[in-house]
Amino acid sequence: MQEQLLKNYIKFLNIYWLKNSRYVYDFLKSNYNQSNFKKKDITPVKIKLSSQYREKKFDELIIPKHLFKNDVEKIDWLSCIHFLITLNKTHYNKKNLFSYSNKIPKDILLYTKKAWINRYAILIRKIISKKNSQSENKIFGERPKINLILTHDIDVTKNTINFFLKQIIFILLNSIKYIFKLKIKSAIKQIARIYFLIFEQDYIKYIKKMIKKEKILKCKKIYFINSNTNKSKNWFSIKNLINPNYSLEELFFLKEYIDKRNFEIGIHPSIQTFNSIKLMKKEKKHVEEFFKQKIINSRQHWLKFEKNKTSSVLKKCNIINDFTFGFNDLTCFRGSLSLIFKEKGINRIPMIMMDSHLYDYSLMDYNSIKSSIKNVIDEIFFVGGVASINWHPHTISQSYGWDKGYYYLIKQIKKNEKYLQK
Repeated sequence: MQEQLLKNYIKFLNIYWLKNSRYVYDFLKSNYNQSNFKKKDITPVKIKLSSQYREKKFDELIIPKHLFKNDVEKIDWLSCIHFLITLNKTHYNKKNLFSYSNKIPKDILLYTKKAWINRYAILIRKIISKKNSQSENKIFGERPKINLILTHDIDVTKNTINFFLKQIIFILLNSIKYIFKLKIKSAIKQIARIYFLIFEQDYIKYIKKMIKKEKILKCKKIYFINSNTNKSKNWFSIKNLINPNYSLEELFFLKEYIDKRNFEIGIHPSIQTFNSIKLMKKEKKHVEEFFKQKIINSRQHWLKFEKNKTSSVLKKCNIINDFTFGFNDLTCFRGSLSLIFKEKGINRIPMIMMDSHLYDYSLMDYNSIKSSIKNVIDEIFFVGGVASINWHPHTISQSYGWDKGYYYLIKQIKKNEKYLQK
């Protein structure tokens, strides 16, 4: 029996059973079959929940094929949880975290459409309460509310040659994709963005606009800032093309809002810091000294993350929370969860959705964008736990035109505030 593993998973999901976790221990242990740990059939199978377990936002779930049973009360849920948690290993090659979803097998990506680990915990609560003829809340306490963290990576403050070139590449690629899909109007609309890219110089006003707009929200907000201390002397180097290019002096106005506790700030380290303690310390120190704030939150630029190494770098630089765990190109529940997990002593907070998922990569129309945002918000507020969303301030500008999606997101968060963790 994987005794310690059982205890670890119960502790990992303890927000779903703040009391009487012994019921969970006994239930998971009773259904456990050691041979299930050794099988690796990743094919997902749907299970329709019977009326006694079904609710409005929860009528089915998926589990790996080799663990399937018609009766959910007899399923080896410990092995199901273990299976999904160990799937995280497939999100890495030998050492680097895949930042794009096309590196992940399609069957595994099916497990990222919802926070299945959270949903397994919800169903376990239901099964045990039924067996004991008591309500869930009486046995375990209320279901957890969501700790939603709305984050903003500040990648640009004004139009620079490097930023302009990078955006031209995206515009041309997306225009070609639209043409191949015979969406000529959308292709023309993409190309029209070049006009605003040429004439729109100031993006700082959009940071201020976001700060003002989000005053109505009760959720936690974090602005991730790049220190720009590792800038290359060569303007057209890969470093400068990929990394943000602005000075902290341009963000001096943020001090006023930080002092009023409107939001927190974090470090948005340059891409080359993922395996360098020296560079990370240098960037973090620069931001801390400028804003006179201790930095404990981080998200790697371009989501560049090396397994174990980057966590060690962050830990040695006194970073507590990392927000890098997500994809550059896909809205999903990476790791099948909406929960904090630890790696090398660092809290990893999943990034469920980013603006570019909806616009640059998926090329959705506005109705599809709204549907995707609503589905994500519905899921995270239903399952509870912890999740982050990332929306870049400069994308609500005219040169991007992603403002409608952002305003709809704010509206959906506000609408669900009663489910926010206080």
